[in-house]
Amino acid sequence: MKRSTFVAIFVCTNLAFLMLHIHKQSQVTKLSYEKQKRDQEINTLEKRKCELTHDLQTVHDRTLVKQFAVNKLDLKPVKIAQIKKVNEA
Repeated sequence: MKRSTFVAIFVCTNLAFLMLHIHKQSQVTKLSYEKQKRDQEINTLEKRKCELTHDLQTVHDRTLVKQFAVNKLDLKPVKIAQIKKVNEA
């Protein structure tokens, strides 16, 4: 009786360890998948950040701003001699 009880407990314990090992492996796989997903998201966001930084630098380019003002808004360049100071009374 004692030997059969020991064998039963031994088998149940080994099955429990096997199930825990399988559970651990499934959790590792799940977390690995999530990490890959996050890494891809980070790469996408970094590319987008570079694109936006480039666009911002392009917008701040004075020659492009001047071209936009002249071509799209029909503004004309003003010379300093044309500017008059208004005296406040």
